[in-house]
Amino acid sequence: LVHNLYFMQYPQADDTRNPGEVLPLDYRRMEREKKEEKSRVFEKGYLPAELGGPSAEEIQAEHKDLEEKYHIKKREWQNAHQLNTMMKNFSSVLLEIRMTSKVVKGGTNHSYRALVVVGNGKGVGGFAIGKGKEAKDAVEAATKKALRRLIVLDLYEKRTIYHAVKEKYVCSLVHIWPLGEGKGLRMCRQFMAALETIGIKDAGAKIHGSSTMINAVAALFKCLATVRSAEQIANQRGLSVIDINNVFRIAREKRASSANVK
Repeated sequence: LVHNLYFMQYPQADDTRNPGEVLPLDYRRMEREKKEEKSRVFEKGYLPAELGGPSAEEIQAEHKDLEEKYHIKKREWQNAHQLNTMMKNFSSVLLEIRMTSKVVKGGTNHSYRALVVVGNGKGVGGFAIGKGKEAKDAVEAATKKALRRLIVLDLYEKRTIYHAVKEKYVCSLVHIWPLGEGKGLRMCRQFMAALETIGIKDAGAKIHGSSTMINAVAALFKCLATVRSAEQIANQRGLSVIDINNVFRIAREKRASSANVK
């Protein structure tokens, strides 16, 4: 009877039990409890104290030490990823910020979208779009994202690009070209702020087609990414570089010296 009740998972009636008898035994539950006890003992990699393992006080002290180390590492990671630390030697400029809304069943959700450009003023820069519930959060998200999407430019005489270039992004076509020393930046104010942040001082730019600032800035950085220096072009073609300006300067000096002799 007890055997059959065990397999049928029925409890034994009390009137059929002998005094002090607790049959049928729940062997499945007993095995499960043994496994749980074993897992509790060995889950941290410790042997029981009776088998030569550490005591409960030693285990607690070790756990406390590990927890302190974890919090120290967490603080170090948070400090390294703070915006002030990431923006060292970099500056940022906010080109555009707008409030967006999404209509849902319970109402309307409002958020902000920011377009930010970062640069170090020496030919390194990047841009990104960030979103957040508040304007500050959107700007911070865009800044951190832009710092992870930097491009490096070789500037001619540390003031302008080497050659003119034209690129298109979606419906915005941007044409950018170099200008002489002291000519300044001749373009819209958003492009001026972006190029000043990167370190370009003399250049001209024109937007054709859509003037949506997000697409226009994306096309601008696409142009900057395709600019190649004279050394890079010469290496690709297997040629050497000759500074023509230096040759003309030497020729002018020779003509001036000969005129003075006469």
